[in-house]
Amino acid sequence: PASKPQATTTAVSPAASSATSSADSTEPVLRRGMEGDAVTRLQQRLQAIGVFSGSVDGVFGAETELSVQEAQRNFNLEPDGVVGPATWDALRP
Repeated sequence: PASKPQATTTAVSPAASSATSSADSTEPVLRRGMEGDAVTRLQQRLQAIGVFSGSVDGVFGAETELSVQEAQRNFNLEPDGVVGPATWDALRP
């Protein structure tokens, strides 16, 4: 019986905060000059929504930054070129 309330609490807590904590815990804040798998995922999402036509190379360069800014404008976010939790949430399929 004691494990049932714990399971309910555990199930409800992540669901209630999934809009912010999922982005915080799974995707890092990205900005120009960074490289890696998260940048690759970012570039793939930007391609999927039609704002990035460059090569998916995992390098956050000028073209990726411009694409991020375009996506941010499309989602009514501050077009700062930095991919934080709000931008990740907007890019999720």
